[in-house]
Order: sequence, then structure tokens, then C-alpha cells
Amino acid sequence: MAGCANSNSGCHQTTATKLGVVFFPFLPYSPQENSEAERLNRTLGDMARAMVVQSQMPSHFWQFAYTSASFIHNHIPNSWCPKSSPHQELFGRAPSMTMLYPHGADAIVHIPAVNQRGKLTPRAIDCKLLKLLMTGG
Repeated sequence: MAGCANSNSGCHQTTATKLGVVFFPFLPYSPQENSEAERLNRTLGDMARAMVVQSQMPSHFWQFAYTSASFIHNHIPNSWCPKSSPHQELFGRAPSMTMLYPHGADAIVHIPAVNQRGKLTPRAIDCKLLKLLMTGG
């Protein structure tokens, strides 16, 4: 594995250097030097905020909205990959969006037979979707 990365001199640098990654460190507390990452953080934050507000879910579920925002951002064209998605650039095929549902969508979860307490107990429960299931490339 080889590549290059910009860094704020965090603790991950030692491990990545052993893997052949070349780092270009930034000065601490200088976000203007790391404007691409800061812009991405803003974009993901805006997406996550919109998801939490739209779903009317409590704000303490914010981390699930950020995960969904990151997933969506990597699967749609953006300023870095205007003609395809980052996923398509990396894996060479268009991503499947068949399992993409809105954050906080109504969902029904099946209760396995071994966890059912009797013949007349529910076999499924109503809930809200918090996290997309992300499997492989």
C-alpha cells in the first residue's frame, strides 16, 4: 500500500508511515491549510443536520446521520468526481442504491423464533431506521 495524505500530525501517522504512506503535515490549529477536509466536514454536517431535522429523531442519534451522510456522499457524483461517484472510481462499477432509505424511516424488525416468548407474542416490532447496512464494495 502506498500513497500520500495530508495530516494534522495526529497519532495515526506512525502506523500509516509503516504502510508506506507519505504525510504532508499541517500546522496545528490552522484549518485554512486543511480547507478540503474542513469543507467535507461542513458538507457532511449539513447533510446529517438535515437528516436529523427531517426525521424528527432525537439529536443524540446524530452519529448515525453522519454515517448515512458519508455513505451517500461517497455514492453520488460530487465536486471531486463530477461524472461518476467516488465509489465508482474506486470499485469500477456503479453503486447499488436499492437499500437506501431515509434516515429515521419506519421499519419492522423480525423477532427470531428462539426469542419469542409464546404463541401469541409479537413476531415483529415497529422501529426507526438509524443506520444503513453497508456491505463490502
